[in-house]
Amino acid sequence: MFLKKWFPIFYKLILVLIVINYYKKLNKPIPEGQPGLNPNGMSTSPNITLV
Repeated sequence: MFLKKWFPIFYKLILVLIVINYYKKLNKPIPEGQPGLNPNGMSTSPNITLV
């Protein structure tokens, strides 16, 4: 029961730590609040055909 309740929180924390570590290895700041790639926005592009 404990794992089922807390797994989503641990999962998100691990993802955050992976992202922090990735940018630390690149010696770059994390691009917060900057324009970037939005997969949901890409799916509405007329240049992409969904298969």
